[in-house]
Amino acid sequence: MAAVMLLASGCALAPLPPGAIVQMVPEASPPVVEVPSVRLRVGAAHLKTLQGHPVVAQRVEHLLGRGRTTLTTSLERSLDFIPMIERELSENGVPAGLAYLPMVESRFRADAVGRTAVGLWQFTRSTARLYGLKVNRSVDERRDPAKSSRAAARYLRDLYDQFERWDLALAAYNAGPGRVRRALKRRPKASFFELAQHRLLPPVTRGYVPKVLAISVIGPEPGNFGVDL
Repeated sequence: MAAVMLLASGCALAPLPPGAIVQMVPEASPPVVEVPSVRLRVGAAHLKTLQGHPVVAQRVEHLLGRGRTTLTTSLERSLDFIPMIERELSENGVPAGLAYLPMVESRFRADAVGRTAVGLWQFTRSTARLYGLKVNRSVDERRDPAKSSRAAARYLRDLYDQFERWDLALAAYNAGPGRVRRALKRRPKASFFELAQHRLLPPVTRGYVPKVLAISVIGPEPGNFGVDL
């Protein structure tokens, strides 16, 4: 009888020639897939811890004081986008509180144009293309709220996977991953707040992250802070 090659499960493959060496071939293990809900739960807990930092509390006070007019106007504008953004974030395991990040980037204006970035999420041309958005002379999908939000959710997810902390992921969203990696080389395992304290990140980024965290505190329940929309 011809020899056969067996899988670990015992299933036979095609017959082998007489005298061939019989080997047991292990079956490939299924890929490990992280359940988005698990990522979401862990990330939300981490975000809540960051929201309690004293620097974030100071920023909350500022937004509710001198920044109240801009805050209210931006939150009113956000009502057209938040359900869609939260859905995209949830599908990628990104905490819902970060749905308010566009307030800092564009004040929730889909047509916002910065020095080198465009749209709700203020994507640069290179990052937009990296995440599948069309940017050319005839179309600029950075201006498309749904498509850009889908790309932003994936980008935030990837930044979190790289740095394993939401404060560092947000710093990288603003300053670029390379800038954050260089800062971490000087202070390995540091949090954003430690890097900011030692001035290892740009001034804009040192203000950006606390502001995003502050609006993630206020945005979901503005009425709790006396902000009527």
